[in-house]
Amino acid sequence: MRYRIFQKIIETGSFTLAAEALHLTQSAVSHAVAALEKEMGFLLFHRSKGAVRPTEEGISMIPYVDALVAAEDRLLNQVHAVNQLESGKLRVGSFASASTRILPDIFKVFDERYPNIAIDFFDDGYEMIKEQLLQARIDVGFLLDTHLDDRFYALPYFVDEVVAVLPRHHSSVLAEAPARLCGSLPLEALSHYPLIMPDNAQDTYLEQLFQAHQVRPRIKYRFQLMSTVFAMVEVGLGITLVAESALAKTAYEVDRLPLKPRVYRNIHLVTTHRQLASPVVQAFLQVARQVRPHPLTP
Repeated sequence: MRYRIFQKIIETGSFTLAAEALHLTQSAVSHAVAALEKEMGFLLFHRSKGAVRPTEEGISMIPYVDALVAAEDRLLNQVHAVNQLESGKLRVGSFASASTRILPDIFKVFDERYPNIAIDFFDDGYEMIKEQLLQARIDVGFLLDTHLDDRFYALPYFVDEVVAVLPRHHSSVLAEAPARLCGSLPLEALSHYPLIMPDNAQDTYLEQLFQAHQVRPRIKYRFQLMSTVFAMVEVGLGITLVAESALAKTAYEVDRLPLKPRVYRNIHLVTTHRQLASPVVQAFLQVARQVRPHPLTP
């Protein structure tokens, strides 16, 4: 505001007229000029009863002050544009199964409402998404509740059941099981089956699950791509455990069974408290709430 006051005094030749034009008191204008002169270390104006004239030093400041005021105007215009969501960018992070199950519906509605907001998408593991949020490399992301703390604003979003995936008709891979399966797979029985592990972010979640239930699975293969995991299960090389959302659109000849006890992942849409103030983030959260799957609990 001090530079804008300086500019208006140059334009009007008067402290009084500058105050009127800017809807300020004359005292406020005088104090602003005094503060600016103190900061710069020299007088900007010659004051007299009849008029106010810029000093030679003040005249030398005019092009720089004009540039600062113009830059501020451009900044304010851009802020207004973002607030009106006329332009901008949103950076979203997610892990694979959430990307497949959740994001298409959100992106579809968001793009219809805000076609000029560009979206950069990052597909990564839980820990990396958390780190990217904290370092402000992404604006919002999906995380499990096990990865949250008080540094985040978290919107409970989706409850995803973890299930066993078996070859269709349960072929010979289950021949060495101690008992027939009766509608579910006991977690403790995992030690009797060859297990094909997803070697990605899902892997860390399953390792925690095994530790929590003191299960020692027979891990026979590890593959990074879920499509490879399902293909290996399909031909009878073993079974796997995945979030049910990862099976939503699979065309592989496999069956699924719930675990016993049943296991769920609680997925949240997350941002930092600092990023929560962003108009673009607020718009994304609003759309996400509207298309959120129901119910939120198993």
